[in-house]
Amino acid sequence: MTLGSFIRQRLAELGMQQTALALDADVHATTMSGIVNDKRKSFPDPDVLRRVAEVLQVSPADLLIAAGYLDPDDATRFREMHETAVVHDVARGLEEAERQIATARRRLRELQDERGVVVTDGRG
Repeated sequence: MTLGSFIRQRLAELGMQQTALALDADVHATTMSGIVNDKRKSFPDPDVLRRVAEVLQVSPADLLIAAGYLDPDDATRFREMHETAVVHDVARGLEEAERQIATARRRLRELQDERGVVVTDGRG
C-alpha cells in the first residue's frame, strides 16, 4: 500500500472527496492531488501530514506506515510517543494559563490598591 492509496481508501470510508480533504486540512489542492496520486517527488511536510491525519481521523503513524517510513511493529511505540507529546503540550499549555491567571490576579490587586476597586473571585 502507498500513502496515496491509503488516503484514497480512507476518503472512500469517510465518504469524503479529495477536494474536501484539501480544504479541511488547509493544503493546496495541487499539493493534495500529488500526495493522493503518489506523484510527489518529496515526502509531505510533517505539519501537512498531521493535518491530513486529523481530517482522515487516523494517527500520523498510520500515514507513515502507509508511506513505508514506519514499520507496523513500531506503530504502538510511535503512538505512545505521540500521546506523551500531546500530554506534554497540554501540560505546558496549562502552565502558561496558570501564569496568565497569576498575572491577571496581580494586576487586579494592583488596581484595587491604586484605585480602591473592589475585586472578587465570583465565588460569592
